[in-house]
Amino acid sequence: MEPVKRLTIDIPESLHRRVKTACAIEDLVMADVVREMLDQRFPEPKPKSLPLVVETEAQKHDEA
Repeated sequence: MEPVKRLTIDIPESLHRRVKTACAIEDLVMADVVREMLDQRFPEPKPKSLPLVVETEAQKHDEA
């Protein structure tokens, strides 16, 4: 498992109440919902792929 870091943010009480209520109704954990939202907003960067090199018939004959 990857090491974790704590993130503390201040949000308005009304927002906190709405999120907490919705999570309770849906049987969700607030931290899981926030992690999911952050992961969707900031997805893991995709590794850059190397360019595909295609050798033509002419190049094959030039090397011979």
